[in-house]
Amino acid sequence: MKCVLFPCMTQNTKEIREWELWGPLLICVFLSMIIGYGGQKDKGLIFVVIFFVVWLGSIIITLNAQFLGSKVSFFQMMSLLGYCVFPYTVFGFVIKITPFLPIIVHLILSIGAFIWASFCKF
Repeated sequence: MKCVLFPCMTQNTKEIREWELWGPLLICVFLSMIIGYGGQKDKGLIFVVIFFVVWLGSIIITLNAQFLGSKVSFFQMMSLLGYCVFPYTVFGFVIKITPFLPIIVHLILSIGAFIWASFCKF
């Protein structure tokens, strides 16, 4: 949880130095499609807002980490945070394909996604 919420460099820094952006891009696009899918009128706007918020949030967190003295690049942090969104994508998809389940089950799944994302490590 600490390495997701606070940028830290552990002894195993090899993985974070080998960043790539295709996975986070596909995860973000899929998450935007899942959230935008439904009975809303402005599906395109919802897609753009979700996509923009994820990437703008990564920029802000990267700048904050660099101001606090962390030696991570923008692309390293973008890759790390992009993969930390994966649990929300998985549980969002599960919630979309199970509309017949009670709201409490969806709430428990959402809490599970939050816990999983908090413990994600690159």
